Formats: sequence, structure tokens, C-alpha cells
Amino acid sequence: MCFSATASFIAAGMTGVIGLVALSRVPSVRHTPFATIPMIFGIQQLVEGLIWLRLEAGHAVGGLPSVYAFFAEALWPLLIPISVLLIEPGALRRYAMVGLAILGVLFFIAFSVVALNGLYVAEIEGDCIRYSICFEWSSRYSFYPFSMARTIQVSGLSWLVLPYGLTTIATLLLASRPSIRWFGYASGFGLVLALLVQRTALISIWCFFAAIAAILVVVAIEQERRDLESEPVR
Repeated sequence: MCFSATASFIAAGMTGVIGLVALSRVPSVRHTPFATIPMIFGIQQLVEGLIWLRLEAGHAVGGLPSVYAFFAEALWPLLIPISVLLIEPGALRRYAMVGLAILGVLFFIAFSVVALNGLYVAEIEGDCIRYSICFEWSSRYSFYPFSMARTIQVSGLSWLVLPYGLTTIATLLLASRPSIRWFGYASGFGLVLALLVQRTALISIWCFFAAIAAILVVVAIEQERRDLESEPVR
């Protein structure tokens, strides 16, 4: 999340409480993955609060950036399409969600490998935290600088924003439930705003807005609960 450690901890507490409410109201087991979204956002924001504290104090952050990036870049593209797929009643919509879930699996595999190898670094940039993938690259076939190793640093997910948006936002917009679509609209607004405000800190800013929008998960769970309770007993 952007702004400060305080803002991160406040969001962590808020989404954590929302997550507890959502989990306490799940109408069936298949709704549980969707209901966990606010709680996981809370854990993610707690991790970023710790990163803020250590960066501002000038201390090493260790593996915390990789933990945060695992949530943001590996878990969300997988969890969101699968959790919505499990509760979607429309057959045609489910077929489309299966395709997005497969794309999410690719995200999960690729960025999990990066996170498990501890390749993420974090640095304060303005009022946000920029997360980058940093690694050494060398090739004996390079013309320049020949066989010397170079440090490669890739900032943000702006180069993968389209497939990332498809897995995390388009899935929500495909849902037949209006309450789930509103979560998608709010998350999509946050992604567009992040691209316009500070592209290099895309993930940090988007996760802030998505965490705030996660309150709509409770609304969706309550709607699902009422719909199931109103169905006639067969």
C-alpha cells in the first residue's frame, strides 16, 4: 500500500475485521475461497506496513518484499478467478472463467518461482513503495559487455497489466452477481488510477484500492446467503 506504515496497518486491521465477518457468514464451503479475500488483503497490508517501518528506519527488509509480491503477483491472479468460478451459477460464464483461471495458474507458477528465490527488492519512491525483480544476468555470447555479469531490475507489473487485469478484474466483471461485479468495478478503477498516478508503483497503489474495495466481498457473501436461503427446498 502507498502513503505510510500507519496507513498500511490501518488497512490491515480494517480488512482483517471485514475478512472475519465474511468468513463467519459464508453460506457454503464453496464460498469460503471468495470470503478469504479480505483476510488475505489484510495479511498483505500488514507485511507492507512492516516493510515501511524497516525502510524508513534504514534497516534491511530481508524476504518481506518477496512475501508481499507473492500475494500481489502470484496469489491474486489464481485465487480470484478460482474463487469466483466456484460460486458462479452461469455455465457460459464459468467456461470463460476457466480460461482466466488457467492464465492465473501461469502467473502463480512464474511469480511463485521468483518470490521463492527472494528476487524481489523494495524501495520508497515518493509516497509509495516500488517493488522490483532484481537478478544477475551474464552470457558468454553477449557482444557487450561480453561475459561480464549485469544486474537486471524490472519494476512493477505495468508490462503485464493486461493479462494481470484479465485474471484479477475481468473475472469479477464476468460474474452474474451484481455485488461481485461492483467489486470488479472498484478494483478496476484502482488499477487505472495506479497506472495514471505512478506506473512504477503499480502493485502497491492498486492493492491499496483493492483492499478498500474488499468490503464489497461481505456484501456479495450476504447476497449469496439470502439467495440460497430463499431457494425452495426440494
